[in-house]
Amino acid sequence: MKIDLNYPGKLFDPPEPPALLIKKLLAAIVIVSVCAYVVYPWLHKWIGLPSRLEIALTGAVASIQVLAGAIYLFKKHVAIAFTALAMHNQCSAQAKCIRVEYHKTVLDLSKYNAVLGSQLKEVSMQTETAVLGVIGRMANIHHQTCSQIDRIGSSSEKSMELITVMQDHIHKNQKVIEALNVFSGSQADHLTDNLLRIEKLSERMEQMRPMVEDISAIADRTKLLALNAKIEAARAGEAGRGFSVVAEEVRNLSDQTHRLAREIADRITQVAGQALTETENARQKMANNEDAQKFKTMADDMLAVEGRFQAAAGHLEEIIEGVDGANRVIVEEVSTALGEIQFQDVLRQRLEHVNTGLDIQSEFAQETLHWLEGRGQSPTKRLDAHLDELKETYVMQEQRTTHDTVLGVQTSAAGASNKKIELF
Repeated sequence: MKIDLNYPGKLFDPPEPPALLIKKLLAAIVIVSVCAYVVYPWLHKWIGLPSRLEIALTGAVASIQVLAGAIYLFKKHVAIAFTALAMHNQCSAQAKCIRVEYHKTVLDLSKYNAVLGSQLKEVSMQTETAVLGVIGRMANIHHQTCSQIDRIGSSSEKSMELITVMQDHIHKNQKVIEALNVFSGSQADHLTDNLLRIEKLSERMEQMRPMVEDISAIADRTKLLALNAKIEAARAGEAGRGFSVVAEEVRNLSDQTHRLAREIADRITQVAGQALTETENARQKMANNEDAQKFKTMADDMLAVEGRFQAAAGHLEEIIEGVDGANRVIVEEVSTALGEIQFQDVLRQRLEHVNTGLDIQSEFAQETLHWLEGRGQSPTKRLDAHLDELKETYVMQEQRTTHDTVLGVQTSAAGASNKKIELF
């Protein structure tokens, strides 16, 4: 017998009870008796048989009718009984088939719910991992930010120290400028005094030079007079011999005076040169002693300031490198955190697939309910077919792995390589 799985919910009509059949049989006898009573006058008039024969014939007809009715009722009862038996057998097969379908459906529901539950569990674990990762990244960013704040505070302190160093350097430069101005002024005054002294000395020397020239001229004239006197003494002969001796002595005295005047001029020139030399030497010695000390002090101050500048610059360079490194770490951590925050796209897709599976399950349950109530056909697809269709919609390898793990199926490497995640 072929079992129709789409058989309605009301499987068969039960046979009529015996009391109802007896009632129907008595009703038929009464009807036949009434009919015989009605037909009897017509038969008596039309056939014209004796009364006994007519009564016997009427009874026979009535008996035949009652027997025919009984046979009819018996056959109907037997047919109903066989029909009920066949329908009972069909219902038994139908019930067995339904039990099998129920069993398969329950198994499919178990697998279906296991797949969806595993997907939800994976989503929960993935969410927890992503959230913990974001929290860790944010904690690292907080630590780097605190370090950055400390570096900025240290940089501010070093900047203030550098400002103090610059102010000190400016103050010392002002002192150096003032010292240079004073030194330049004193040097100018000293040089001016030396020039004045040299000019006065030169003027005095120049004033003495005419006197020496006058002495030399007097000596020359005296020599000339002595020469004339000697000439005149020679003309006088013996009378002028004594005068000639005097003239010779005068000439000798004139020569000595001329020589002395020349020596005085040479001495004046020598003294003037020595005075100039001594003045220059004194100025150089003064300059060498005071200027060297001043410039040494200035050089030491500048070297000290330069050292402080180098130390401050080195510290600032370290701070800048630290700040740059911290900024790089912060940027990297923020980028990583933003990438991990995008797990919401992954979760959204996975939850959409789970929701799709739940919708399919609801539709399947509704179709099954209508079928059991006799208001519709049985579901055209089993839940395992829907599971295969649901797997085709996956976009992540984790979904396929979870799906196959629950169903006990080995994931193919080819399918895993051809499918890639899609983020929106």
